[in-house]
Amino acid sequence: MQNSDNKNLSTSDRRRLAVKGRTNSTRQKLLFIIIGGSLIIIAAILAAGYIVAFVMPPREVIVKVNETNYSRGDLIKALRVRQEGAKFFGMDFEASKEIFEALQLFIEDEQVELFKDESVSLTQTLQNVRDISKVFSTIFSNITTVSDKLKILSLKNSLSNYNIEEDKTDDITTLRFLKQYGFSEIMIDNFFIPFFSGIFHEKTLDTSSKFFKYVFSNFNNGLASLPEKGMQVIPEQLMSKIDIERVMMEKTAINLDDGNKVIFDDGDIIKGENIILTGESTTLAEKIKYEYNEVNTIYFTTENEIENGDYIHLFPEDDLINNIAIPSSISSAYSNSHSHLISITILEYDCSDLELIKKIQKRLSNYYGGEPGSYEFLRTFSISKATIKQPVGHFERKKIVKNGLIIAGEQSTNGSIEGAIISGLNAADQL
Repeated sequence: MQNSDNKNLSTSDRRRLAVKGRTNSTRQKLLFIIIGGSLIIIAAILAAGYIVAFVMPPREVIVKVNETNYSRGDLIKALRVRQEGAKFFGMDFEASKEIFEALQLFIEDEQVELFKDESVSLTQTLQNVRDISKVFSTIFSNITTVSDKLKILSLKNSLSNYNIEEDKTDDITTLRFLKQYGFSEIMIDNFFIPFFSGIFHEKTLDTSSKFFKYVFSNFNNGLASLPEKGMQVIPEQLMSKIDIERVMMEKTAINLDDGNKVIFDDGDIIKGENIILTGESTTLAEKIKYEYNEVNTIYFTTENEIENGDYIHLFPEDDLINNIAIPSSISSAYSNSHSHLISITILEYDCSDLELIKKIQKRLSNYYGGEPGSYEFLRTFSISKATIKQPVGHFERKKIVKNGLIIAGEQSTNGSIEGAIISGLNAADQL
């Protein structure tokens, strides 16, 4: 019937019907698009709301330290990094406890601009030698990323009670440890390498990660000390308690006989109920040849003003100088006048001593002002056996324990003044 009606329509009427059909179809499509778009927008709004409310860290301020605000989101970020650190060291993560400790860290590290990325623009970093516990705070605002700042806080917490003997993790190099922990190349190149190479006396950070963790823990927990009249007072104090007549000098032990006799290079033999071997003499029992790191310390004096003289100055971008310290800024006993005593640490150099002095004078002039000649050279100390090398596996070496034979010195503990003193105390306990 409809076909019959269409046949009776004029051409113009059929055209109008066709146009009307197409219009209705277009309207239907447009309506569908509008409704579909509206649903997508509504879904997007709902998703965004969910993310803001439940996924993205909220911005409500929970802690204010001086002029710095820390939000719940900041706390969540810190907790996530601390959780990663606990997992890295195989430790338990107690969320309820960690929340309060993270809040405390915000308060303790108030100098840290915790969540502000900054580019590296400085050629030196200043560190306080008297309160070394803040060494990891004072650098943050200049040379680290957000992630680095959080990982430092995590590492500080994880190593707060570190003990080498209780560390059962796989030993690796310090450099590999830092990379595995997730520190950026900026942080490694501008802080860890220049700072710890000055401690280890080697630039590649091949030193055992266990020793790094030990040193890091000590720096984090305590104060660095500098004797008022120099490091020489430490052995002098020890010597003051010893009967000098019982001390033999300029003798070299060359062999042990039956474990209780020491044979010297001049033929003398000493027999004792207990024998303590230290330094190179330990090789008589251990048959291990230890290697050592070399360091050069060069002293200058100047009457020029030195900015921030009570700080250690690190030079990450310097291919010659590792660090500079101004001992006279800590104690006036290091200088007999109004001049400054400058101590410069250099790990290695490939020029003559005279050329080295001139290079340093020029760099001191660039760093602190004045003419190169205003920095007067005093003396150079080149120490070929400054610190014992402690490579991967060093602390897994079996220590010899025999009746009447005691191994002491840094070989038996760790390569530091503290390690040497501890080894002496341990030896005394075995007598």
